[in-house]
Amino acid sequence: MAIMDTTKIFKISIGCALAGCIFHLVGLATPIWTSQWSDLLLSLTGPHSGLFTKCGIFFCEPNPQTESWFKATQAFAILGVLAGFASLVVTVLYLQYEKLKTDIMYKAAVGGHIAAAVFIFLAVVIYGAKAIGNLALSFGLSIVGMLFHAVAGILMGIDKFKTIPQ
Repeated sequence: MAIMDTTKIFKISIGCALAGCIFHLVGLATPIWTSQWSDLLLSLTGPHSGLFTKCGIFFCEPNPQTESWFKATQAFAILGVLAGFASLVVTVLYLQYEKLKTDIMYKAAVGGHIAAAVFIFLAVVIYGAKAIGNLALSFGLSIVGMLFHAVAGILMGIDKFKTIPQ
């Protein structure tokens, strides 16, 4: 069964999963989780920091924070990326190989998307509660990625229950 043989809901869920992976990966990689300014343009050009890099106006350096809440945020954000990509791989394997079309593979894909959403949720809640400064672009991109992963998992679950014979 290729992607063309699936239901419309399943196709939408794959699109949401892919969008969730991309949004969160961009949010994780860019150093604009907090900024000194609330204006979007100024937050991109002025001093800002992310999970791994802290930037001034003319330079960037590794983020020196070693607090436990910051390390937990980094860990949950990375787990969110890994769970999202793993569930996307499981979904593709489920679609492409006949031997892997089992309920456990489908449930693993759904669980992976939900797990990615939960990990990203934990990362943004911890960071949002403890960070000093204005929350900025990359923080928002990770939240959008979390929402896409949650929608993908929910839609895949709905699609599975919809297609169960009564």
